[in-house]
Amino acid sequence: MASSWERLATYTIPSGQTSNTISRTITAKRYLRIEGYILKTSSSTELVVRFNDDSSGTHGSSGNYARRKFNNGSGGTDENGNKLELIGGEATPAYFTMCIGNIADREKLCTTQIVRASTDTGVDGVPFRAENFGKWVNTTHPITQIDLLSVSSTFAAGSTVTIWGADDQGTTPFYPNLSNGTLFEESDTGKIYMWDGTDTWNEMT
Repeated sequence: MASSWERLATYTIPSGQTSNTISRTITAKRYLRIEGYILKTSSSTELVVRFNDDSSGTHGSSGNYARRKFNNGSGGTDENGNKLELIGGEATPAYFTMCIGNIADREKLCTTQIVRASTDTGVDGVPFRAENFGKWVNTTHPITQIDLLSVSSTFAAGSTVTIWGADDQGTTPFYPNLSNGTLFEESDTGKIYMWDGTDTWNEMT
């Protein structure tokens, strides 16, 4: 199981600027989670992701990415790609989360959940949703660079991406970072315990 999540990188496009790429270099972790709030400048924008600057091959030929997608109930697959497509379509705000298994000698499997605002505002504007299941077939390196790209257009100011990472929880128990003398009361028994500052709760008598 993953240990506590650590924020590895974050970036927000500044006011008055646009960009077609958000690139972050990170420390290798066994598990990765990417969260993004994306504002697009054009309806032609396609949001895609690449790992470790790997853009080899062309779409559908000799690439290192594969994806299965479900968009509002309809599905499809992409094979031998040079990127993983996350979402395309309207120039409305989108939020996504991507979870990745980042084991160096294994294919990097990932799942993505995406929601995009409707062009209709208010309660009648039902959002678009999508799910993607993909992989990067590299089996020699962990992911240490993540690139989000806007194809045919740019990300607008305010677009934000944060990358989280975690490793496996070790066999050594994880103790909370509490100060010596912290008190805890059991809700069912009413017993009160005091933290010794290291690894033990002592019942107060």
